[in-house]
Amino acid sequence: MTALKKEAVRIINNIEDSEMAEVVAVLRSFKVSTKKDNYIEEGLEGLAILEDFTGTLPESFNYEKELEEALEEKYGSFN
Repeated sequence: MTALKKEAVRIINNIEDSEMAEVVAVLRSFKVSTKKDNYIEEGLEGLAILEDFTGTLPESFNYEKELEEALEEKYGSFN
């Protein structure tokens, strides 16, 4: 156990039982907000990657045609 964790455990051990519910609530909210921050960070990284592709397709690119051909290739024709 690191010195920082030992200090945290020492502090928690000195907290009265009547205040422990508040401590647990703070710790839970900290964990949730940390995960939320990670999701936001990952999303921003993904957005930056997508933005790098901006303008890389030719002007003549037909999205609907490409999508239709890709779906037909993957799933076959529904007709």
